[in-house]
Parts: sequence; C-alpha cells; structure tokens
Amino acid sequence: MNETALDSSSSRFGGLSSFLRQQWATIGLVLANLIVYVWMGASGVSWTEPDPEQLVSWGANLAPFTLGGESWRLLSSMFVHGGAMHLLLNMYMLLLIGPLAQKRFGGIGFLAIYLATGLTAGLVSAWWYGTHPVTNLLMQSSIRLVASVGASGALMGLAGALCVAGLSDADMGGSQGKALAQVVLLNLGMGFMVSGVDQACHIGGLLAGLPLGVLGWLRLRPLPRLLMFAALAGAAALGAHQASQALGSEDLSELAAQLRQAPAAEPAQP
Repeated sequence: MNETALDSSSSRFGGLSSFLRQQWATIGLVLANLIVYVWMGASGVSWTEPDPEQLVSWGANLAPFTLGGESWRLLSSMFVHGGAMHLLLNMYMLLLIGPLAQKRFGGIGFLAIYLATGLTAGLVSAWWYGTHPVTNLLMQSSIRLVASVGASGALMGLAGALCVAGLSDADMGGSQGKALAQVVLLNLGMGFMVSGVDQACHIGGLLAGLPLGVLGWLRLRPLPRLLMFAALAGAAALGAHQASQALGSEDLSELAAQLRQAPAAEPAQP
C-alpha cells in the first residue's frame, strides 16, 4: 500500500511538472496579467470599473501620449485591463489558445508572436484614433480620446497566426478550430455589438498575425529557431517605437500637453 501511494504521488507531481514545462509561456502571461490587476486594485484602482484617468496613469494606450513619445504604452497597455470581467474574458481566451500556440510555435515563438502582434495592434489603434478626427453636428473636428487597454489585440494576433500555421496540419479542426473561432468571433462580434470596444486594435492584431503564421511551417533546429523568434521580437519592438514617432504630429503633441493638465479619455477594451 505504501509503495502504491508513493508511486501515485510521484505520478501526480510528475504530471504537474510536465504540464508546467509544456505550458510555461501561457502560465507566465496569465500570472503577469493577474499580478498587474491585483497591483492596480491594491493601489486604489477600481476592481470593476477603473476610471479612464486611472487606466492612463497605469499605461493605457492613449494616442496623443503614445504617438507623442511614450511608445512604451504599446507594451504596458497589453497587461492593463478595464476591470474584473475584462480580465477574466481575456484570460479565458488566453487559456483557450495559449496551449495551441505554445505547441505549434514553442514557448519563445509563442511569446515573440504575442509581443509582435500586440505591439502592432496597439499601434494600429493609436494611429486610427490619433489620425482620424470625428466631426460633430457643428462640423467641428476633434480627436476622439480613447484609453485602450487589454490583451486581446495580441490574442487576435495569435489566433490569426494559428489559423495560417494550421493550414499545414492534417488534424487542424475539431477542438482547435473551435477555440480559434471563439477567440476571433468573440472579439470581432463584441466590437460590432458592444460600445467601448477597440475594434481597430482587434483587426490590427488579427492582420498582423496572419503572415506570422507562416513561421509555423518552418522546420528549424532549436538554435536557428530561437534566433529567428528573438529577431522577430526585437524587430517588432524597434519597429513599433519608430513607427509611433513617425506617426506623431504637432497637433497630437499639443493635445498631449493639454491632457497632462486636465486628462480625460473614454476607456476602450481591446
């Protein structure tokens, strides 16, 4: 009896250890998002409905700031969420497709694609809201201030990459196809049906992920594969920074200066 019990316990711990090794990237991202959320709540930010000003102070993607020299917001906004329900929905989607992405691209590849598509999605959002003024009934144009936060731009990018990568898999479909469909349809559907959702971020992430899915077709040795994905992550970070500077303008800089005196933005949840 003792011998059987020890074997059973060893098997359980061995299974847990194997799971952690196989899904370390997904688990790490979930923990990072949870830590930021708890940190925000413990600092006095509302757990359910944070104010736009609070989100901006924690790194939300706000076009005048992001395109005015604060390109780091493209990264920070991926880990900030607009309340508990927003966080839970995104973490549910991450747990749906994270294991698929890590199996297909490896842990480093998964993180590189997540970073690259998340940064691109944020940049598309900042470009859209920062360069497409809205016109009121008096025919006056103004920039729509949107504090964009959340992980779903990167999640849409992962889903797009997996859709393309899966074209070379004979077993693509079934539960994998359903998981990808849930992520894509939930995000795009909510963007059309629910106000306050950053559809520009969703579409930008999805389109960025599609070509990166081709990387899943490559059969490389571990070191070249690691270098390839490291180069992708570095190029994405450098490209996003340079693009954010190129998209800036004097008008956005002036607006950013005004907002620092009296910040006001409407929240959006990508």
